[in-house]
Amino acid sequence: MAKLFLTTFVAWFGFAQAHYTFLRLRHNGEWKEPIQYIRFGHHYTPSQFFLLANGITSDKTAPYRETPLWNTNVWERGYQWPTYYLDEPNSVRCGRGNMDHAADTEVLTVQAGDTFEIAQISAAPSEWREEYYTDCPDDLGFCNSGASHGQWTIIHPGPVIVHLGKVPDGQDIATYDGSGEWLKIYTKGLEWREEESPETPVYWLPFNNWGTPPRFVFEIPAQTPPGQYLMRMDQVNPGLYPDGLGLAEMYPTCAQLNIQSNSTAALPTGVKIPEAMIHQAPGRLTVPSFPLHCSSPQKHNGGW
Repeated sequence: MAKLFLTTFVAWFGFAQAHYTFLRLRHNGEWKEPIQYIRFGHHYTPSQFFLLANGITSDKTAPYRETPLWNTNVWERGYQWPTYYLDEPNSVRCGRGNMDHAADTEVLTVQAGDTFEIAQISAAPSEWREEYYTDCPDDLGFCNSGASHGQWTIIHPGPVIVHLGKVPDGQDIATYDGSGEWLKIYTKGLEWREEESPETPVYWLPFNNWGTPPRFVFEIPAQTPPGQYLMRMDQVNPGLYPDGLGLAEMYPTCAQLNIQSNSTAALPTGVKIPEAMIHQAPGRLTVPSFPLHCSSPQKHNGGW
């Protein structure tokens, strides 16, 4: 019985840590190669991905050892494991070890007003198979034939959010760590469905009760002034346990963009990361002891 329990626990633990990150971009209807323009490894052509399984891996620094703190549950993290606001600031901004890959990551030139779609995957790149990203149904960026809906499931409640962070004048995106201000330009969040479910009226659209995930499509605001930007993509699990015992989980990645624009508008005031991700801030935690906040201090700046 003990042996069976151990086997079951290991299998459950492995599944529990098989989360996801956004690792593919679709720009104006065209899917870019997986990882291309994203700070978690070099860009590989599809045939080169097979090399990853043979020890030539570009996984973001993994396993990565975060600074040990009393209330982080795991210090050494794998590729798809969660990030917490108490982790190293660079980990919260753009993911663990992202600066190790910044200089080697391509920069995508776009226009203000262009359309993006982002796609998530649960497998680390060293585990990828060609079927995960080629000939996907419905023109998906990633696909999973093992799921009934053919996609990689969003396994947590919580919003998908996208921020832009402008590289300060005099700095270059290849060395910028994201310590400046960030503007939230997209949210796929919740709906209040009290009539359908009075006991659990909060309905998270990305999670969709384990159903088919929605597509995550948005525009770069037309008023965005020109410059280099980090585009931070994340899905936040607002809280796991009653009474605030669980830290909200994050799964951030950052793409490197060069935004061209004729706009002379000034950027509105943004937020700092990780400061805006503090555990019990409005919009960051949903547990029985705290009221539900339908707004967030991370003001949505898409319409400035």
